[in-house]
Amino acid sequence: MDRVKAGGFEELAPTGNGDQVLLVRFDGTTWSPPLEVTNPGLDVWRPTVAVDGHGVVWVAWAEQVDGDWEIFHRRYTPGKGGGPGRWSEVTRLTRHPGTDYNVVATTDSAGVVWLAWQSWREDNFDVMLAAQADGHPWHEPRVLSKSKANDWNPAIAADGKGNVYVAYDTYDRGNYDVLLAAVAKDGREAKVTPVAASAKFEARPHLACDADGRVWIAYEEGDEQWGKDYAHAGNVTNVGLEKNPGFALYVNRTVRVKCLAAGQLMEPAGDLGRALAASPLRRNKSLPRLAVDSSGGVWLLLRHHLVPGAAGVSPSGRRGTTRTTR
Repeated sequence: MDRVKAGGFEELAPTGNGDQVLLVRFDGTTWSPPLEVTNPGLDVWRPTVAVDGHGVVWVAWAEQVDGDWEIFHRRYTPGKGGGPGRWSEVTRLTRHPGTDYNVVATTDSAGVVWLAWQSWREDNFDVMLAAQADGHPWHEPRVLSKSKANDWNPAIAADGKGNVYVAYDTYDRGNYDVLLAAVAKDGREAKVTPVAASAKFEARPHLACDADGRVWIAYEEGDEQWGKDYAHAGNVTNVGLEKNPGFALYVNRTVRVKCLAAGQLMEPAGDLGRALAASPLRRNKSLPRLAVDSSGGVWLLLRHHLVPGAAGVSPSGRRGTTRTTR
């Protein structure tokens, strides 16, 4: 203790710990024992997985190397007849100074795995994209977003016609907006469609493509002036304003869903807001996730707060829960 009081904090630093990426398989009945994708004791972040057209499993993740975060991936070929599979060597995808992380994956209609991620370049975060196939027009990592402001939280999906879609949020106009980039199979530059571009907080998108080629986009929505010039509801002179135009963090949050069909951005005919207004979903909602089932049904998974005012912890000690709606 005397050493700590004197400024020697070395002994307080944890040692011998770290993370590891594992892979498990569900055959419809049981889960397999975990397979080691990486060694233990690493600093890794948010792995993602996709299966290519040959049945090879691709796992990608961000890993800290010499103080910098980079994207890595590795392939697993399952054994025939339930026999042991084999791993490829670990491949390092990025070598650019600055953080590369938040990687996501999808497989296109030709069976090619695509990776998108967030990368610090030119003093701001950009969204990167690369197809994992030799000779592909998008094989080399390419900057997908064009803003000089930060671009965050990529989500990726592919339709049955060879198109790949990446959604992300951008601070290009001084508030968070959601954009959707469409990449054709011939490798042309992406066509970007604004999905949500109001003065509100619009971010954290997720994507799914249905059998008709429609692209479903879910995202989180908050107030205008989110987290800006906020003071309590009483005296606001401490921020030099007669009226308080801002909103505190996470005071009001909900989830929106839109659909891109035949090049037109639309909203579902069903009233999602009405469904989400039912108890207990009337409280703050965030982090949407989409999936499409074999019958064409679109499913929405989301996180919501249990406590009025989103105070954080309910009487049971739970911080939140998830709900699924169709």
